[in-house]
Amino acid sequence: WEDAWSSRILQRRGEELDALRTFLQVKAVSFSVFMMIPFLCAVATFLSFVALGGTLTVSKAFTTLALINVIRFPFTFLPVAIGYWVQVMVAFRRIGTLLTRREEQDTKQGEGIELIENARESYGSVELSIPRFAVRPGEVVAIVGSVGSGKTLLLSHLLNEALADDSHTVSVAHQSAFLFRGSVRDNILMGAALDKERFQRVVSACCLQPDLDAWPGGADMEVAEGGANLSGGQQQRINLARAVYSPHADIVLLDDPLSALDGQVAQHVVQHCLFGPLMQRRTCVLVTNNMQLLDRVDKVAVMRKLEHNSFELAHFGSIAEVREASGDLMGGEQHAMSATGDDAQQETKQQADDTAEAAVKPASLQVAPQSQVQEEAMGSGMIAWSTYSSYLRWASKGKPFRLARILALFVALQAADVWGAWWIKYWIDEIRRVDESGGTESVNNPLFIGVYAASLAVAALVIVTRSFAVVSAGLSASRAMHERLLRALLQKRRLSFFQSTPLGRILNRFTKDMGDVDVALPQLWEHTTASYTALVAVLLLLVWVTPWLAVALLPIVWVYVRIQRAFKSSSLALQRVESVSISPVLAHTTQALNGRSTIAAFRGATRVFGDKFHALMERNQEALYMLKTAESWLQLRLGAIAVVVLGLAAFSVVVSIEAGRTVSVGMSSIMLTYSLIFVYYLNWAVKLSTNLEAKMNSAERILQYHHQEEDSSSDENNKNNSGNVWEPTHGRLEVDGIYMTYDDNTKENSDDVTWALQDVTATVEPGSKLALIGRTGSGKSSFVASLFRLVDVSRGSIRIDGVRAQDVPIKQWRRSIGIIPQQPTLFAGSVRDNIDPYGRHDDDTIRDVLKRVQLRERLAHVELSTTPIDSLGLSAGEKQLLCVCRALLSKPKICCLDEATSSVDMQTDAVIQRVVREDLEDAAVITIAHRTNTVADYEQVLVLDRGTVARRCTGADINDVVASDTVHY
Repeated sequence: WEDAWSSRILQRRGEELDALRTFLQVKAVSFSVFMMIPFLCAVATFLSFVALGGTLTVSKAFTTLALINVIRFPFTFLPVAIGYWVQVMVAFRRIGTLLTRREEQDTKQGEGIELIENARESYGSVELSIPRFAVRPGEVVAIVGSVGSGKTLLLSHLLNEALADDSHTVSVAHQSAFLFRGSVRDNILMGAALDKERFQRVVSACCLQPDLDAWPGGADMEVAEGGANLSGGQQQRINLARAVYSPHADIVLLDDPLSALDGQVAQHVVQHCLFGPLMQRRTCVLVTNNMQLLDRVDKVAVMRKLEHNSFELAHFGSIAEVREASGDLMGGEQHAMSATGDDAQQETKQQADDTAEAAVKPASLQVAPQSQVQEEAMGSGMIAWSTYSSYLRWASKGKPFRLARILALFVALQAADVWGAWWIKYWIDEIRRVDESGGTESVNNPLFIGVYAASLAVAALVIVTRSFAVVSAGLSASRAMHERLLRALLQKRRLSFFQSTPLGRILNRFTKDMGDVDVALPQLWEHTTASYTALVAVLLLLVWVTPWLAVALLPIVWVYVRIQRAFKSSSLALQRVESVSISPVLAHTTQALNGRSTIAAFRGATRVFGDKFHALMERNQEALYMLKTAESWLQLRLGAIAVVVLGLAAFSVVVSIEAGRTVSVGMSSIMLTYSLIFVYYLNWAVKLSTNLEAKMNSAERILQYHHQEEDSSSDENNKNNSGNVWEPTHGRLEVDGIYMTYDDNTKENSDDVTWALQDVTATVEPGSKLALIGRTGSGKSSFVASLFRLVDVSRGSIRIDGVRAQDVPIKQWRRSIGIIPQQPTLFAGSVRDNIDPYGRHDDDTIRDVLKRVQLRERLAHVELSTTPIDSLGLSAGEKQLLCVCRALLSKPKICCLDEATSSVDMQTDAVIQRVVREDLEDAAVITIAHRTNTVADYEQVLVLDRGTVARRCTGADINDVVASDTVHY
């Protein structure tokens, strides 16, 4: 889907650039207007003075020009200051609106969630009705219902109620585990004080001790952002351990915590955690699809969907009361509930001891890959010329004459500026000549003023044209860099890149760095080039008038270059530190926003996350403060040089006259006037050029991703990519003795490698099914990662229809394989965008597939191509069903189900399995499953243990295997 979503991103990017072009052009016009105001003032002054009968002299004319040049720079940058002020006020207003927003709920005392009667709440367009919900302290309540019935919505409402009640303390474990970058211990404590004894009891109850024993560093092992280096079961158990450990929580809210756990681990967690001593005297509300738990809970809450976005707590009471009153209201759950009587309870008790013993054995645990997040790379030295050349090449679209044309506009502007001053000098000389002639002639003042005004008009036109040309060139470079950055990220197929690169670093490049490239760089290129061309023009003028000044300026130039080099190196290093220091801020903020409801629920978590945010911001502000200090250091020295240059200019006039060189009063006045201008241009040239190089650091950071070596099998580099599209004919999958590790640095040295997969062999014929089972972390998801080439296999091979994976372009290989993932992933956009991004199917076909997965009624009134999917309020199970639709529409030859039914009830699980059997009957199906009934009709079952195949059997034998082998399953 890279092409489909990149085209959508680039379309939005094009709209952004169009708006940005308009903004920059309006800004350029306003800049030009303000820049010309001082010169218009000069025209008006001269015209008024002459019209009132005044006699224009050298002293009056050039004193006026000198004063006007003094206010020229403030007027030039006045629109910039106004723009910054407007941005600051808008930012303050937006932040103020957020900070002053009133809380939706008032603080309550003493109610908590112990009694809710006749409550009706609205969450946007979603309505929740709760006739009665009463829970006494220490009770366990199970929330059940079909997919999309509002179970998580009710739990969220209870969380809001508990947070609004000062008499209760709550902890929560959401279905989607929230893990942040930090140690395993930090993720469990969540800001609470460490009680070693309690911590150990929680770790044991959540079946984490074998993992800690196997992980390098144990509880100190670093968890990657979002838990990327952990399996789904490990993430969920750490998430559960956090909720259970919370020492002050008297209300524990759990959203389907068993969905990602295999059978034996789930039984251990139920026995020792959910109904163990750690939960005594605590109120526990548990969302579950596991009907075997209902006989052990105190009360059951049955959710029901009434109509579009309207949900109701249909029944609430003991299991007996609900069974008696529910009738058909629970749909397919009624049968499942009836099967959880004494036999199921007896079976659970018989297995409890064996489960407890097996669960603490580390034999079938795969060692989790250590988080490989390193400090962000930071450049050193000056910005490489290749960065400048790349930027200028993209700005000119590969046409050097385009840059030459822009440079000619800069030269033309300086020529017009100098010519205007010379014209004033010529006008004054004419006035003096007429005065000396005895009044026989008259000066045509309107002509001189008209010509001077015309030169200013030409200068204004050149400025606007130049600004528009620079904006166009800058946005061309910005568009090219954004496209290359996006393509570089979308082509990254190695899982290790995303495990070792926090999201904040990527966001930093797409936000701050691209913002600098979009806005700051074009303006800095324009102003820097203008400053240097003006500086060169003034120097040439000064040297032409008084050649002696050239000798005096040589040591000044040497000192200037030394100061500039010293400042540039320091400024660039500080800018790099500042740019790198923003990435952790963005990463931390993103993590906090993703887990905001979890953070709010735990005492101390807000303080911990807030303190870390302040520490990261402090580091960023330190770099900014040092950068501003360096600028003050530069300003002081440039001011001293400017005074010396101005004094030398005046002194050189005197020396020239004493040496017998004829220097007119007008030319002397021009030189002194432009000496004053030289002071301003000198300051701005150094500051702007330094700022330009500092902002080019953003381009350098973007090009770091672009210049990184592309994957050897990407479409651009694949040696067999000759333009022919490869598609499997039958879909026969052969996995021949593959070895895989997540550690890229030790692949060649097998003695030091921790293998995620070892010598795994399997063959799946078209129309047959292969199941992968095993304890959490045994290598099931690693098998899928290898199949999709997210990680390269070190040995062995994977073939489809006899063609090796390495011989097929990565996009074509992945296009031939469908997947229904464990964690449903939906994108911002419409329903069609999420299941048919290329628009290959009509609405009738899509609605037919939605009907097959029982989503047609749910989405009956939804416009498939326009309605934002975020506005539908889909549950986790409904999102999973959309992923099933996605796979069915693609009609793959090979389809993977990665614990695809973990978030749905038994009835929906049966629906999914039926659809897979009927719609994918000709495809090779690979399934990772925790429910044995899911794989009962599978031809092959591989039991994995530490990345190796521990046993092979068929689906018909799976129950016997599970009963006899509690270590591997």
